[in-house]
Amino acid sequence: MAKLKIALVAGGPSSEHEISIASSKNILKYLDVKKFDVTLALISPSNKWGFGKNFEDTKPTLGLDEGIKQLIAMKPEQVFNGLHGAFGEDGTLQKILEDANIRFTGSGSKASASAMNKIVSQSVVRSHGLKTIDTLDFEDKDWAQNSEAIMLSALQLGLPLVVKPADGGSSIGVFLNHEESDLRTNIESALKFSKHIAVQPFIKGQEFTCGVIEIDGIVRALEITEMVVDGDKLFDFDSKYKTSDTTRVTPANIPQALEDKIKSQAVAVHTAHGCKQYSRTDFLVKDGEVYFLELNTLPGMTNTSLFPRQAEAVGIEFPELLELIIEGSLR
Repeated sequence: MAKLKIALVAGGPSSEHEISIASSKNILKYLDVKKFDVTLALISPSNKWGFGKNFEDTKPTLGLDEGIKQLIAMKPEQVFNGLHGAFGEDGTLQKILEDANIRFTGSGSKASASAMNKIVSQSVVRSHGLKTIDTLDFEDKDWAQNSEAIMLSALQLGLPLVVKPADGGSSIGVFLNHEESDLRTNIESALKFSKHIAVQPFIKGQEFTCGVIEIDGIVRALEITEMVVDGDKLFDFDSKYKTSDTTRVTPANIPQALEDKIKSQAVAVHTAHGCKQYSRTDFLVKDGEVYFLELNTLPGMTNTSLFPRQAEAVGIEFPELLELIIEGSLR
């Protein structure tokens, strides 16, 4: 049989560039060369594009328009989207591929855009009866004009506070604010990562995440992971990728009723946003109540990422997981 022609898009201009590189290297390593003819489309942090067969020899030199034209000219049977964050996960690349009538892995442009914006995403899940954490959101222009009023509104939520980009991922630019005196600094630091900021009260509870995957058109929950973070800390970028202050338990050791609730809500969140193929949803549990935190439409695929581990826990090894994602996008 002829090999399926795939373009693996990696890197990208977002703050999650390096995570995308790590995910995509893992994807490239485990895609079956007997089944797939893979060309790497490597995007630099400045949105320069390059094409090749491996990361070592691929040099991004083409501008965005030239890169898109070359990608389309390749006529791949599918684009495997290995990007994270802005451009690759927020609906931008998805819309380009939709307009070019090129199939791609992951959700479409509308679902990606709504999931990436935490405020829009909260509205979506609330309309389906799920609980969310009270959130104050504002843009950089609002902060420039009314910082004192925003500070007062934020403090009314009650310390400690979580300050984070409203449209970011991998917990980049997220700050845990314990003191009123630090709030302005933390907001201005978060604004370096996004023009749109969300502020929420910090709730100390159990943190869980649950992936889902569509198999034969049916959305199925994978196993749940509990993130046990030392002390009053956040499951932030360092906890995810650098330090060892977080224990990840997959499958989570929780009562069956709670397991069923989290899994059903992960499926509901995926479906409510109109997502396709796969996603991963983060939750907080406090006093038996399950709160939606955020939806990841392109969860990490690195050696330490949660989604592949959750799949493995239900008997889906990484090469099979990749093939299920590819097959799903061709339906």
